[in-house]
Amino acid sequence: MKYLTIVTIVFALFGFMLSCSSEPKIHQVTFDSNGGSAVQSVNVTDGARIEKPNDPAKPGFSFKGWYRQNDYQHEWNFSTDPVTADLTLYAKWEALTYTVTFDSQGGTPTTPPPKEVTFDEPYGTLPEVTRAGYQFIGWTTEPNGQGTIIETSTICMREEDHTLYAKWEAESYTVTFDPQGGTTPNPSSKKVYLNQAYGQLAETTKIGYRLVGWTTEPNGQGSIIEASTICTQKGNHTLYAKWEPTLPFIGEAGGLVFYENPNYEKDGWRYLEAAPNGWSGSDTDPKVRFGYYRPQGGEAEPTGAGGREIGDGLLNTQILVDKMGEAAYTSGHPSVKNTTDQYAARICLILTLSHNGNYFSDWFLPSKEELGKLYRYAGTGYESADYWSSTEYNAATAYKVSFSGGSHHILSKSDECYIRPIRRY
Repeated sequence: MKYLTIVTIVFALFGFMLSCSSEPKIHQVTFDSNGGSAVQSVNVTDGARIEKPNDPAKPGFSFKGWYRQNDYQHEWNFSTDPVTADLTLYAKWEALTYTVTFDSQGGTPTTPPPKEVTFDEPYGTLPEVTRAGYQFIGWTTEPNGQGTIIETSTICMREEDHTLYAKWEAESYTVTFDPQGGTTPNPSSKKVYLNQAYGQLAETTKIGYRLVGWTTEPNGQGSIIEASTICTQKGNHTLYAKWEPTLPFIGEAGGLVFYENPNYEKDGWRYLEAAPNGWSGSDTDPKVRFGYYRPQGGEAEPTGAGGREIGDGLLNTQILVDKMGEAAYTSGHPSVKNTTDQYAARICLILTLSHNGNYFSDWFLPSKEELGKLYRYAGTGYESADYWSSTEYNAATAYKVSFSGGSHHILSKSDECYIRPIRRY
């Protein structure tokens, strides 16, 4: 009986062990996506096949399957391969290729041949381009020299076909500033770029002169260069200060230049110049009558020489001499027959002076406003008294300007005042 009990127990244990050993083994399959999106690991019974997971994604790469080892020699076949142990499968990737086109941005050739580049690999050899007057800096990701510089060793990380743009830098030269007698320029030189504006130019001063600008040749010759002027001259070069004297200064006829016309380009003349001291052959200016216009010796009439403004003096003088001729009446009354050829307008109009070998015969009696401008600069050689203008007020009177205070009033044409001819050029 005891023997049967032991046998029964042994058989029971053996049956239990058999039941335990018949349960299937479980294996874990891990997916190494090799830089791609994560794939969840799975558990599978021994000898079973696993279901193929969704393909992972990796920017710039194409997924090429799961492999048993990371040498990618043996691809896992989800339809036939059983899992018999814990397992890691490795994702295989193939980098995508993209087409790169080139825009030379004004260079030559205009559109270099495109090339294929592989994602996550260097761009490799890039085209060579040229452009007259410019230095090639490199290829950039944006036009107009913007964006990132792309070199042959740059790794391509663009996931699309794309264009690279030539970046250019204009050839640069040194411009030196010659002050032509002025103070040391500030700056004394600067860098400029071909086919670009010169930009801010140097500053300099010269006593008694104003800086007109900078020219391409010395002595005020050549072209004026301004900040907005485009540099077209290749090579280092020099710009020269062009000076014009500030008022007052001695003019080309030897007299005092006392006015500069701001509209000289339109009007055709720039300066008003007074006759030099001693112009009449005497140390003092002559004192004469204005004179009357009396047609056929009758009553005095206005001549029409009423221009008061700057620029009117020449026409006034011409009208006065045209009306009164070689001799003007000394009185406006018909009973007075006396005449004189030494009246103010005629003396000025027929005057000829020489200076430095040149002759000047373009003198006239200044208008009221012209005479007022001259008064501001009148000094030695001028009388501190009244001077005739060429501006007529009416048949009997005309304007005079006081050189003792600058005021202007009308005065009888029979009175005597000083005169000083002027000219314009």
